Amino acid sequence: MIPYILLFVSLIVLSLLEFFSKKRVFFIIAMIEIILFAGLRYETGYDYLSYKAFFERVKSFGDIISGGIDAEPGYLLTNYIVKMFGMDFSAFILIYSVVTLALLGWFVYKNVSYPTMIIVYYVSRFYFVRDMGQIRASLVAIVFLYCLPAIKEKNLPKVVLFSLLGACFHIVALFIIPAYFFVWIIKKLTLQKVFILTMISALIGVLFFFPDLFLWAIPSRYAGYFAGKYITGKWIFNPIFIMQMGITIASILFIKGKNKEYNESLNILLSLYFLSTLFLIIFGPLATVGGRIGTIFATAEILLVPQLFRYVFKNQYLNLVCYYIFCAVVFYLIFILSNTYQDFIPYQTVFSVS
Repeated sequence: MIPYILLFVSLIVLSLLEFFSKKRVFFIIAMIEIILFAGLRYETGYDYLSYKAFFERVKSFGDIISGGIDAEPGYLLTNYIVKMFGMDFSAFILIYSVVTLALLGWFVYKNVSYPTMIIVYYVSRFYFVRDMGQIRASLVAIVFLYCLPAIKEKNLPKVVLFSLLGACFHIVALFIIPAYFFVWIIKKLTLQKVFILTMISALIGVLFFFPDLFLWAIPSRYAGYFAGKYITGKWIFNPIFIMQMGITIASILFIKGKNKEYNESLNILLSLYFLSTLFLIIFGPLATVGGRIGTIFATAEILLVPQLFRYVFKNQYLNLVCYYIFCAVVFYLIFILSNTYQDFIPYQTVFSVS
């Protein structure tokens, strides 16, 4: 547990150094730190062994397209390429972490003034579950971030291209396409629209309490997500749903841009984030299904939350204090209180077992 706390605290320190010095070198240090922390792990993270099994089963190009392995072909192809060069699964994890997190870092670096602040929140909210767990979803979430400019420009072909690329690694990337239409259909997100769409989604969610009604239409590969432990979600009582609703409503109330372009960008970001919130309840008790789809668009949270605190707390020092406290609370609730950390201890590296 201590390595995770030290990682989180060190990122806060680097973020503060970046804020007061205005030097991006601290961001580079932070990125190297989280890349190596995820990339050098060994048998750490709840999906580690299943992904290792995929890696070991890919022995020829035919295995990629045969459908015999329960993973998307793009992801399997990356496994195969690494194996072609004679490298093992530990090398694959490191390379994958370098690529995905470097892409995340580049996006943040190019789009925000203090990127390390964003990384602090990303780590507290998503990093452990994604980059040290559901690594395919991690890449798709980053693809989604790179889709944002195309969505703003109403460049549907580019959105489709990015979505199809992401779907080669995780099928949920296909939901980026309907999300594009959702943004332009919903237009300006208001509290009234939030209330109406939430009510409709909750009512639809009631249907999923009876999965036998539609299980016949679900492909066999995904049928397991509609039974057993996967149908024990808390629906509208899901703490993540409640938190995201709070962030959505607060953002509508408090974030007020000074120009049209900023407000348009904010509305797109907020609409996509709200869509992720709807996915958490539209599938009723199917928490895994709603969560796997919704988490992609929930990535918008790393851009929304810092803006929210900046508008709520005008004093920059109070803003910083409250922001880091919020990050710490999120880290505690999602990683520690939920017992998620149990799947990540002990933290082992390739060096500690060699």
